[in-house]
Amino acid sequence: DQLHNNGSILGGTYYGVANFSARINVFSNSGAISGTSGGIFNDGTIGSFHNELGGTINGLENAASGTITDFKNDGTISKLENSGAINSSTPYGIALTNGGTITLLENKASGMIGDVFNIGTINTLNNQGTIGGSIGLINGGSVGSGTSMVSGIGNIGNLINSGTIAGAGGSGIGNYDGTISTLTNSGTISSQSSNAIYNNTGAEITTLNNAVGGVIGSTWSDGI
Repeated sequence: DQLHNNGSILGGTYYGVANFSARINVFSNSGAISGTSGGIFNDGTIGSFHNELGGTINGLENAASGTITDFKNDGTISKLENSGAINSSTPYGIALTNGGTITLLENKASGMIGDVFNIGTINTLNNQGTIGGSIGLINGGSVGSGTSMVSGIGNIGNLINSGTIAGAGGSGIGNYDGTISTLTNSGTISSQSSNAIYNNTGAEITTLNNAVGGVIGSTWSDGI
């Protein structure tokens, strides 16, 4: 019920690793996982997932019936496609932490990702589903406290939202210490306790496009 890869896993016709309706309690990678269709396919359950520093995955697809808990990336993922659920193991924890590089993070219409914390690089984040729970999407800054505190600078090239990004206990999108080059919204970005979009002093959102039908709103504070 555990998979730890320090070498190379290569798939010929399909995937390097395919988990069909089974459970992997712990999945860690510090090597290379690749396949013709992609590195990893999951439509089962992964209890915790860590792509460690130096780890490379040439594509990870979490299907509509797939669940991944406590997703952490410190390596390189060419594409992360989610149609299922990426959750946190704790009620107010981070579901997806990126301290490495994700070339494309695509959350499909059926996809649900809890709170996201980026202190690495995401070239393109395309959300058609739902992101958020307590603190929404955080780019740069710090989370946690004491010895468990994690902090850094985040960079997102293109953030495209046609779904929902929401924060119940924080901003929908909080850009605390980093850069979002282009933010395009045709969906909903919201908060119940802060700005829907918060851009901290020293952080930068270069271009923000709110398209026709796009909603950026807070029930407690400013929209932006």
